[in-house]
Amino acid sequence: MAVTRIKIAQFANGVDGELITWDASGFPATVAGGTSGHVLTSNGVGAAPTFQAVAGGGSSSGIAGAVQISGGSGAFSSDATNFFFNTTSKQLNIAGNTSYGVTIGGTGNGYDASPAGAVTGAFTALRSNVDATGNVNLSINNLNTTSSANARISATTSAGGGDPFLQLSTAEVGYIIGVDNDGSDKLFMGLGSNPSSMTTTNITLSGVAMGVMQTSPTAKLHLGAGTTGATTAPLKFTSGVNMTTPEAGAVEWDGTNLFITQTTGPTRKTIAYTDSAITGNINMSQLVSGTFSNNGSGGLTGTLATSDFMQFNYNGGATGFILNDLANSAVIYSKDTTQSVSVDNVQVRIASGTSRMDYVDGTLRLYDSDATQFIGFQTPATGSLTTSYTLTFPADNGTLPNTALLTDASGNLSWSTDPIGNVAGVASSVDSEIALFNGTGGKTIKRATGTGVAIVTSGVLSTKTNPTGAFVGESDTQTLSAKRIDPRVTSTTSSATPTPNVANEDVYILTALAVNATFGSPAGTPVQSTKLLIRVKDNATPRTLAWNAIYRAVGVTLPTTTTANKTLYVGCVYNSTDTKWDVIAVTQEV
Repeated sequence: MAVTRIKIAQFANGVDGELITWDASGFPATVAGGTSGHVLTSNGVGAAPTFQAVAGGGSSSGIAGAVQISGGSGAFSSDATNFFFNTTSKQLNIAGNTSYGVTIGGTGNGYDASPAGAVTGAFTALRSNVDATGNVNLSINNLNTTSSANARISATTSAGGGDPFLQLSTAEVGYIIGVDNDGSDKLFMGLGSNPSSMTTTNITLSGVAMGVMQTSPTAKLHLGAGTTGATTAPLKFTSGVNMTTPEAGAVEWDGTNLFITQTTGPTRKTIAYTDSAITGNINMSQLVSGTFSNNGSGGLTGTLATSDFMQFNYNGGATGFILNDLANSAVIYSKDTTQSVSVDNVQVRIASGTSRMDYVDGTLRLYDSDATQFIGFQTPATGSLTTSYTLTFPADNGTLPNTALLTDASGNLSWSTDPIGNVAGVASSVDSEIALFNGTGGKTIKRATGTGVAIVTSGVLSTKTNPTGAFVGESDTQTLSAKRIDPRVTSTTSSATPTPNVANEDVYILTALAVNATFGSPAGTPVQSTKLLIRVKDNATPRTLAWNAIYRAVGVTLPTTTTANKTLYVGCVYNSTDTKWDVIAVTQEV
């Protein structure tokens, strides 16, 4: 009968570390304790197990938290260095150590493949075989439910190192996406073996710029140049239909017309071709500034921008027409430019060769052949005409000498050798003698009599006795005595910038001054010691006075204010040596 429920105390004494087993005959036996670090190893059926050293010659010692894995022939073995699972770091390490090799899990919570030491050649960190359907799959599935969690594939190199990139290759061609690590840090997409060897056949991202077939884009979108070959245009649209509602900034192509939509409205605008007919308002900013439109009758109507001009030329380049807002003028030229008609805000000019004809403010000017001197024809002053009339020239050219044009009182002109009628004079005269009308008939003249200074009053001649002494000349030096010279006086009512003019005044009066005033430099051309007297009176309210730097106080103080309702005098003498108006007297009414 078998014995059951044997108590530990009923066992015979044994050796610490031994294990109970059964031998080949089925009788109880013990397994020796072995050596520290040994593992219990099966010796097969019919043989008792024994403690043995770890297969592969690894150390029996492990690292903290490590679970060692042993195996026989054909199985993995562990020496706690090349193959182990670390329960502390939660890492399964294969063919490496804590710094190198293949690590699954751990503090990185992922897969890490690192070479054991420095690598000078190519290093494959991840490789996969095809699946059952012939596909090669690489999948990243982010199971983190945090809203900001990202799924990322990272390729990083140190500054100045190689180029991080993704390569997609077939047997025929290879494409890459990567960064040229040359300091510019541009992202390239296109043909090539690495970013630094890329050609212009690529897409480049550099800061805020993007280039297509441009390695160094200089705009937000920079397109490479096209070629003569097919399918090489820089930009191409596929025909479509326009949006129902225009959107500002949109560019659309319907197969016939190109459109762009402006912000205002927004309103869709058609981009005209060079052979397009103008059917509405267009902006001609590439020709001139302004807005022009078809007037509906085959003409062009519009407005130039300020200080701009519009020019039309003949075939061959010669100027034909200029409309100039800066010069306020319009000019029409003949094709050889020798003849022209121009109009501006001052005159109308007809030019023929080097001579010309101008019409300026009621005066017709006929210039000589070199356009230096002219003969002018002027209409009567404004308001003098009581009716309009036309003068008709005679058919002949007035071949007789000493003839003049006479009118028949109806505007018909004719040539006459007796233009003023029959004038009868005295039988004899003295050379240079003055002739006077005799009577009221106007047909006879008489000799002038009398001695003295000739005086004309309402066209009638009389004489005055010659004054004592010589006449005053314009430039000769003379001494005047007992003569009164009335000063030239100009009066101005209140001015913030009073400016005397010594060309036509000796006394400048400023009355009823209602503002603060700053006296400007006197106009005109003074000479040495020219005198100027200034008189100022306010409008019963004191006013501040200021003076141009050309006024220089000499022995006095320039007044800086008026006294209410009191007269102020300032006497000045011009000093041409110092180019100053010396103020030598200032007097204020008490």
